[in-house]
Amino acid sequence: MSSELATYVSGRYITINVKPLSYKEFLYFNKEKDSADAFQKFLTVGGFPGLKDMMEKYYFADQGLLFLLHGYRDSYINGILENILFTELLRRSYAVYIGKAGDTEIDFVAVKGAETIYVQVAYLLSSEEARTREYRPLRAINDNYAKLILTMDNLPESNDGGIIRKNIREWLLTPQSIIPSA
Repeated sequence: MSSELATYVSGRYITINVKPLSYKEFLYFNKEKDSADAFQKFLTVGGFPGLKDMMEKYYFADQGLLFLLHGYRDSYINGILENILFTELLRRSYAVYIGKAGDTEIDFVAVKGAETIYVQVAYLLSSEEARTREYRPLRAINDNYAKLILTMDNLPESNDGGIIRKNIREWLLTPQSIIPSA
């Protein structure tokens, strides 16, 4: 907080400058010895101490920030779609979690009151491999909560054994409830 804003808020403020760990501090903090692998980890994870305990997903408040930092790359599309959906679920007041079903990951478990829905996000389901990868986690769940796959495919909405596939763009324009109508 800038000192001026802090003064308006509380009348008093304390400035605490926080810097990430240096590489030497990173090694000490992580109880590691210097090596090419340790340096690669430092390059990847960075020097903020808490990040080492987090290997979960992180989302930008807006995908434009990613483009600002890295430029647009087609290879980012799956992550961008997940980012858009994560932000929309929060906007619709859902608590959002990453799920596990056996050895598979469910992109999102969205909960609001008694409503729970499992959501997979994929660019396209044009290959059998992609369909298997996205449907498998949802088929492994043995409960009666809604299951949804959102893609960029321009196909009509479908229902395959209770798993609804819908175009993400169309879904983003639907009313606040995330449970689809099919």
